[in-house]
Amino acid sequence: LHKEYRRQRQMSIRDRKGGKYMLKKHALDPIKLIWLFAGSLIINTGVSFIWPLTTIYIHNYLHETLTVAGIVLFINSAFTMVGNAVGGLLFDKWHPYQTLLTGVSISTLSTFLLVLFHGWPAYPILLITLGLGNGIVVTGLNSIATLIQSRNASYVFNVLYFTQNLGCLLYTSDAADDTPCV
Repeated sequence: LHKEYRRQRQMSIRDRKGGKYMLKKHALDPIKLIWLFAGSLIINTGVSFIWPLTTIYIHNYLHETLTVAGIVLFINSAFTMVGNAVGGLLFDKWHPYQTLLTGVSISTLSTFLLVLFHGWPAYPILLITLGLGNGIVVTGLNSIATLIQSRNASYVFNVLYFTQNLGCLLYTSDAADDTPCV
């Protein structure tokens, strides 16, 4: 479906100049690069919060063992991988924008419900749905990056890689000051 989407965008932005049709390369991009990179930074900063904070919260506040916290995080990671696969299928067979919107909606709803229902067993269940949504979003962002034509693919993916690592760094630098030791 994304091939049809790309073809329709190419057909709709052709200009007639000197008797020839010329494509505007920057107009082919489904999203501005700055928003793609900002989305990657935000999602990766958020994902970096999950592991250490969940471990501390489950152990210190829900009074479960560290083994239980590890199992919850393992299941969260497994559902993130399921979300990656679902995100890829939705992107290929449905529509890129709706795929991202679905993942963001699942993640936002899960986060909002985590604020309201943060006891046991609601917390691990909602963490699983959060992992599913985050997986869909990350795959959607990487898939959208493949449609960028205004820049070289190596530039786009190098900056995405940088924003992923910057997201981890932002959390780590913040958590070093605020997070209590276990």
